[in-house]
Amino acid sequence: MQTIVKEHSTQAEKQFKQVAGTFVNEYVIDEYNEGHVEMLLSYFTKDASFEEEFAGNYLNKGIMLVGNVGSGKTLLMNIFQRFLYYKNGTTFRFKNLGTFSAEYKQDADKVIFACMRKDYLFDELGLATENINNYGNKINIVEELVRERYEDFIAKGTITHFTTNLLIEQIQEIYGERTASRLTEMCNFIELTSHDRRQDAIPKTRQAPIKPETVRPQPEQEYQQACFSIISHVERVRQAGSWLEFGLINIMSGVYYEMLDKQKILNFSVDTKKETLKKACEVLVLYPDIPDSLRHVKDWACFRDAVKNNTELPKNNFFFEKMVLQSKKELFKAFVMDVIENNKDIYKILNIQKSKEQ
Repeated sequence: MQTIVKEHSTQAEKQFKQVAGTFVNEYVIDEYNEGHVEMLLSYFTKDASFEEEFAGNYLNKGIMLVGNVGSGKTLLMNIFQRFLYYKNGTTFRFKNLGTFSAEYKQDADKVIFACMRKDYLFDELGLATENINNYGNKINIVEELVRERYEDFIAKGTITHFTTNLLIEQIQEIYGERTASRLTEMCNFIELTSHDRRQDAIPKTRQAPIKPETVRPQPEQEYQQACFSIISHVERVRQAGSWLEFGLINIMSGVYYEMLDKQKILNFSVDTKKETLKKACEVLVLYPDIPDSLRHVKDWACFRDAVKNNTELPKNNFFFEKMVLQSKKELFKAFVMDVIENNKDIYKILNIQKSKEQ
């Protein structure tokens, strides 16, 4: 086995090696895992090269790390969990799916709620496959978890990572086509091709995965990060000549709308906002995309009748909240297209300085 030694390591690579050294005495980077480490470094440092060099992968998705037993999946994600925490002061949480399954059987709602709106790594997808009875209905724990995480991903851009021994075809066979489809939409699938690395990794004193409270960036830092994501998408739209329906911007556009609205950068009238919401509601009723969960049936009937009868829309209703978010996405899209079509200076609008490279 050949160990790869680069003459010039980037700062991120040096930080990765330092963090890896807190888990094992010597983390070996060789011809088997060098490409995976570089790919994940690009991903976790939000480097645009991740999307440019690895076709079909997106920074707004999570990671599905696939590999045989002993290939180093869990260790690698543990390292990146700590790497992120040292770098940004915030990171994803860690949960073994066997533990999650046991907790779910004790109190399903509490366990699911605890995971909402938080980035998570679920370790060892494929271990928990059993069904449980919930008020007479048979529920597969993993299918339910993926469904909840998928809704969180669509609504708020929440990131979910997994490690697994299963290929996508095996996931589909075990959990069904719908779950496999949601996972491919939520995650970038990265397959580790390696021998059993456990013989190479000499562990230090056991390092438990970090379970910190969420430490958010300072508001000005968060705003700046969001602005650069918006600017990047604006430039892509400008080059393509039309709206691009993919990537982080498509999921986070509702959040970006709220941020720009709070900063008083947008100037949509109250009537425009109401009309956009009304149109979104009417489109949903005409072309319904109803979740498969029975818990939303009453909400749907109430929402549909209010739209058809042109009466006041019900608040605290799943579909009303969904359409409020959709209307914000549409308004954000209108903002971006206005910038493009009228050749406006997005940096000036957002009050952001161009970097020297730009």
